Amino acid sequence: MASQQSPPPPAPTTVIDLGDDLLREIFLRLPSLPSLVRAALSCRTFLNAVRSSPVFRRSFRAAHPPPLLGFFFDPEGPAIPAFAPVRRRSDPDLAAAVRGADFFFTRLPDDDDASPGWAFFDDGHGQASHLDCFILASEEGDGPFRLVSICHDESRARAAVFSSASREWRIHPWYEAVAPLPEHGHWLKVGTMVNGFMFIYLIQANEDYLLVLNTATLQFSKMCLPPFLEGKAHFVWPGEADGKLCMVCPVDFGIHVWFWRADEDGFERWMLDKKFQLLELKSFVEDTGGSLEDVELHIVDTIDGFVYFSTGETFQNVHSPWFLSLCMETGKLDKLFQKRCDSHVRPYIMAWPCSLVNSKLYPLREGEGA
Repeated sequence: MASQQSPPPPAPTTVIDLGDDLLREIFLRLPSLPSLVRAALSCRTFLNAVRSSPVFRRSFRAAHPPPLLGFFFDPEGPAIPAFAPVRRRSDPDLAAAVRGADFFFTRLPDDDDASPGWAFFDDGHGQASHLDCFILASEEGDGPFRLVSICHDESRARAAVFSSASREWRIHPWYEAVAPLPEHGHWLKVGTMVNGFMFIYLIQANEDYLLVLNTATLQFSKMCLPPFLEGKAHFVWPGEADGKLCMVCPVDFGIHVWFWRADEDGFERWMLDKKFQLLELKSFVEDTGGSLEDVELHIVDTIDGFVYFSTGETFQNVHSPWFLSLCMETGKLDKLFQKRCDSHVRPYIMAWPCSLVNSKLYPLREGEGA
């Protein structure tokens, strides 16, 4: 009787054999954006699963706010900003993201005599002063973008927009922001962009509103401050938490948070939401040999539910202020670093890498992946 041969054993199943839908379900459970980047770039199968689904990328962004990678120190003049990374030894993926980025702009042309920049001049109210510029692009950065420059003269503000599609500038009309004319020329400072609106500060002590630029229409409007903050516009900072507009302001050794939302009658207004009393900060200042009399909290930025602030002015401060972060959801206070040089400070939040978006624009190079 002929012996029957046993069927060959099934080939082992590996994670690469999983379909894209299952891979994306696994990736959603990764702890952070740097972890996703390292996983996606490990092989072509993983990378294609991420690149092929805009829905997955939106879900991942909603569940994993991009992390703080560090702070840029922006000195006066044409000098290249320095960068101080946030060091978290317990997070190797975050450390890898910091190591792999060119935060010191080594690819910029080395020309000590060059001082590039844009300046706007206009008649009528004297010379216009450039305030700041920012880029408007899709979340994934894979399409045309607009460069928006904001400038002002003695009482008005305007926006100028450069389109990467048409490669042309469009100068928008002036907006009469204040009356009478301010006593000094620098009466505005740039704030932050939240949900398609750029919030700009009027830094006159007697003003009780913010200047708001709609980035869709490039039109200015005014927004009243909460009654408690009238005349204190230079202390407040608009931001975003859970996709909602908020306003934070230091009050003594604490931080108060207002949200823009509907009241019981359905009218939208500023509503006080939380008061954080930073008793831990008092103990920290005393333990490090500082004086409580020298501490004056200043908001640096408010991003994704985190308030970044310092214990003194961020520029020309002789007391070497500390920089800290406060999570508005948990109330956790983190000490980041102590600043020992004179320069403006800007937090840098990790952007979504373009290499994870479009395989046609960013193909794998030979030797990358599996």
